[in-house]
Amino acid sequence: MVYFSSSLVSLFILLSNTNNNVSSFTTNIKRSSTFTPLHMSFGLGPGEQVEEESIASEKVEKIAGIDYEIPDHELYRKSRLTKIDEKADDWFATLLGNTDDNSDENKDVRYPLGDVSKNIMKRILTPVVLQEDPIRSEDDPEWKPPAWTPRRLPWNPILPAYGLETYGIVVPRRNAEAWRHYDLPGLLATDYSLDPTSDTILIDDVDKYKVILQKKGYWLNDEQCTARLICINGQHSPSLSKTTDTMYNLQSSDFTNNDNKLRDEIVTCLEHLPDGYTDELPTEDGQKDIVEVGGSNKLSKLSGPNHNVGNATTQFAINNQQGTAIFAALNTVKTKNVALVDIPNDTTCDDLPILVVNAWTNNGGIEVDNSDEEEEQKGVAIHPRLLVLGGKRSKSSIIQGTIDLDDEDGDDAKTRPKFYNGYTQLYLREGSKLSHSYLEESGGYPTPKVEVRNVDADQNSPTPQEIESQRPALQNTHFDIIDVHTTGVNATYDHTCLGVGGNGRSRISMCTSMYQDGCNVNLNGFSLAGGAQRSDIRTTIHHISPNTQSTQIQKNMVGGRATTLFKGRIRIEEKATGSDSEQLSRTILLSDTSKVWAIPSLEIVPSEIKCSHGATVSDLSDEELFYLRSRGFDRLAARKLLMQAFLQECTTKIAPEILMNDEGESSLSSRLGKRLQGLIPQGDRKYKSNYQSV
Repeated sequence: MVYFSSSLVSLFILLSNTNNNVSSFTTNIKRSSTFTPLHMSFGLGPGEQVEEESIASEKVEKIAGIDYEIPDHELYRKSRLTKIDEKADDWFATLLGNTDDNSDENKDVRYPLGDVSKNIMKRILTPVVLQEDPIRSEDDPEWKPPAWTPRRLPWNPILPAYGLETYGIVVPRRNAEAWRHYDLPGLLATDYSLDPTSDTILIDDVDKYKVILQKKGYWLNDEQCTARLICINGQHSPSLSKTTDTMYNLQSSDFTNNDNKLRDEIVTCLEHLPDGYTDELPTEDGQKDIVEVGGSNKLSKLSGPNHNVGNATTQFAINNQQGTAIFAALNTVKTKNVALVDIPNDTTCDDLPILVVNAWTNNGGIEVDNSDEEEEQKGVAIHPRLLVLGGKRSKSSIIQGTIDLDDEDGDDAKTRPKFYNGYTQLYLREGSKLSHSYLEESGGYPTPKVEVRNVDADQNSPTPQEIESQRPALQNTHFDIIDVHTTGVNATYDHTCLGVGGNGRSRISMCTSMYQDGCNVNLNGFSLAGGAQRSDIRTTIHHISPNTQSTQIQKNMVGGRATTLFKGRIRIEEKATGSDSEQLSRTILLSDTSKVWAIPSLEIVPSEIKCSHGATVSDLSDEELFYLRSRGFDRLAARKLLMQAFLQECTTKIAPEILMNDEGESSLSSRLGKRLQGLIPQGDRKYKSNYQSV
């Protein structure tokens, strides 16, 4: 019930009494503005001083332990977990392996990178502390307005942010922003707990695998490359590789042998985690820090206090993360090889590229044991790692690829579900220039014509949908994290990505950070999805220092019943004035049953910047199809030509050494043409779009 003040009642009486004059009306207003039991004031001006004091006397603070009971916060840590959340924690535990054995026996196997793996494992297994941010005074440089600082009632428990109930780093959650459009139930339904054996590649098989790599288009002779680092099923193959003093494979002995101690810079880079879980910003000697809060250089303090993202474990920071930190940590714990590319200062090797290849066999390095049916159904996980350190004023070109060694139509009895969890780190020093070509072609080919119903009149033959549902690679998951740090003045990074593999689930996450003046980043990407694939491309372009530039063009082609998501985030910090950033996403939907989410986003703190972004989604142009058909092309040939033209802009920026411009089967154009052939739309679209243009 609401109680009205006497002043309001008198105001109503006054308005109803037509005999009162204006002076009496003014007098009544001056005596109004008393408070109601709800502490609401009606009228003008403050109320009586005596009434304010009486209200203040009613505000009695509750005493802990007497008026309310302080809850045991740890009892409520997992109170919000749903069944799928619990399943996500259990699934990740199977990937992490045995964590109960604290003995030093076989520690080289449990911690391949020595203390690096051990420190990250400790961070994963240490839950976050349940505590609130301190209440700061207005004199504190980190003070925020009260409206920006949510507070908890003292008798309510402190709960961790979503995803941090069990581990110290956020694990996938179905309703989290980073996993909202991903096939998380399908991912959690597959067991990838097996590790490949260490003796997968024999010396006698060198010639055999060399021929296969040449056929696949991922082989450069010694005179064609500066270095060649090849891993098969997660194991480095010395007989297939070409190494130098600064470009080689790091093994467990390099981390556990005190006589062969790595320099601190390499160890620090290997311990770095994305999504803000490594708060310290990397800097070079002789260059000043970007921010100075408490005498340190921290990512969480950028654009503070009112525009910073805060600690990585807070809910606001998590909503801006890509969800990759937990898998980067898993890679650090489980990886058995680190491909190290340490480019010296003033070195030019862009004319002879550096080739890094990670290849799969059908069984993933695990021999099938037919006696154990449960073990036979399990999948295998590998965790490739690449660390690139670009020296000052160096110029280099890196080609990185992921492929299948065995044909897709091989012996399915030897095929296992595979989980590829790659982590690529690139650090560019002052004046360095790096060209990075990334190609993902594993997982075979999606089944064509899955968007067409009743494609075959013969009812005895399986439909394309049935064939696609039984395709072994549909159970594969491909994760790749590309973390780029331009830590030097005027560093330049050029990146071209082709994600055209046939795995059922794939996610390529890229984060580029520009820490010093004049840094330049150029990103060009192409994603191809068909069949029943689910592909995910996430990018973050982070402008931290002034006068930095970035451009991004992301093209997607989605056919069949596939689903693709592109989420591109640009964040420009408060001190990054004079920065220039452009982002464009263009998508072609080839069928009525395909789907795409294109989500470009901007987070701009300063005003003196130039920034733009956009996204388009369309079908193949009817006008262009008509033009080609009037020149003698049939419908399928005309559509394929338009699809190739849409792809052409990205392929021309791939390193020429991997293009292999001849017309053989190993050329990139031939391989891409074969993939496009399976996605050519059949017949007419049921739903026509008014916006049809490539």
